Amino acid sequence: MAQLQGKVAVVTGAASGLGRATAEELSRRGAAVMLADLNADGAEAAAAKIREDGARAAAVRVDIADEGSVKAMIEATVAELGGLDIVHANAALTSPDVIAADRGIAEIDAALFARVLQVNVIGTALTAKYGAEQLARGGGGVVVFTTSQDSRLGDVVRTMYSASKAAIESLMRDVATQYGLAGVRAVSVSPGMILTEGARSVSADARENLKRHNLLPRFGMPEDIANTVAFLASDDAAYITGISVAVDGGRLQHQPNLVDDRATARG
Repeated sequence: MAQLQGKVAVVTGAASGLGRATAEELSRRGAAVMLADLNADGAEAAAAKIREDGARAAAVRVDIADEGSVKAMIEATVAELGGLDIVHANAALTSPDVIAADRGIAEIDAALFARVLQVNVIGTALTAKYGAEQLARGGGGVVVFTTSQDSRLGDVVRTMYSASKAAIESLMRDVATQYGLAGVRAVSVSPGMILTEGARSVSADARENLKRHNLLPRFGMPEDIANTVAFLASDDAAYITGISVAVDGGRLQHQPNLVDDRATARG
């Protein structure tokens, strides 16, 4: 297991879902963690659970679309936890109303698209800006971005979300390039179908249809993402930078006709 003793991390979007799972895993591996979220009560509840388990954790409210709020988050992490080694830029605008309204290109609402970009792209860029600057001042560290396989694939829905995640992939490479000589690495994790609270709200038939395209015989779980982030944040990954790691059960690593061929073979 990759060890993170003595490291300090900040995780955005940490009140629930992948962010909370990752914050918990980083703490289990020895890191002190600042849990940052727009949902301050949720972040504090998650931090309290980590403290109950004997690890160091604190919580801070952050609106990543607001530059002052992001700057204050980084400053609070350093002040309360004694430094910064790991930035997990995970927060995104994924509220059910926004996802429901995110359809095809012909149905884009310009005002909503601007909001998605403000949070997902500019907010993530601000997290990287202040996070990478602090890491460089401290002698190095890593920024781990959460992207999505939607950034690489065409679809009939989630047009705005996909575009924002593709932009984050580009930001990751820019951070890796611009801060590498300062000892700062940048990587991203690209989840496939992960059974978060939101994914569980999708119908069982729809979930099973997605699973048929995996090479592995199960869905991904939040801990699959958390374990990958923990490895990439550790010194075991010290020579890895500028890449995106797919955590998808092999969903994108086969010929498009595989599912049909499997069905024919079973028949």
